[in-house]
Amino acid sequence: MTTTTVTPKVWIGCLAAYNEGHLHGKWVDADEGAEALWEAKDEIIKSSPALLPEEWFIADYEGFPRGSVGEYSSLDDVAKLAERLSEVDHIPAEAVTIWVEHDSGDALERLDYVEEAYCGEWDSGADYAADFYESTGQITDDTPLRNYIDWNAVWRDEFDMAGYFIEDGYVFNTQV
Repeated sequence: MTTTTVTPKVWIGCLAAYNEGHLHGKWVDADEGAEALWEAKDEIIKSSPALLPEEWFIADYEGFPRGSVGEYSSLDDVAKLAERLSEVDHIPAEAVTIWVEHDSGDALERLDYVEEAYCGEWDSGADYAADFYESTGQITDDTPLRNYIDWNAVWRDEFDMAGYFIEDGYVFNTQV
């Protein structure tokens, strides 16, 4: 499984210019902080070809979980979200996105729990269950009947029912 890192960025545009038929704005790295986002917004408004430029909007974003940034998201919140994403960059970006998108709710709040919830990467829930029991010493190579354990059933009955889920190979515990 390959992971990619994308710098969180937003496309900030002038709403008045857009309403007058001009696409005026630019991509801004959100990990530069709130002050940099506000300065870029001010520069976009100041250089706008619109007659009365004063309102701005976020037309697009990348490097953020789907749905976590909206047209009128606070630039302060966007910067906080980018900062929090950089703090969990040791977890694959795809896994972070899956965790944030798994449940509805505030993306910043969900990110507070991603490190505790993320269990790692496995090919299946059965593989996770087998590895869990082996790594905790509950099952060893000399455990009688080891080869007869239905790890899919163990995943379903012990982990899935307890709030774990697996998506695209990433395992999470929702009971954090």
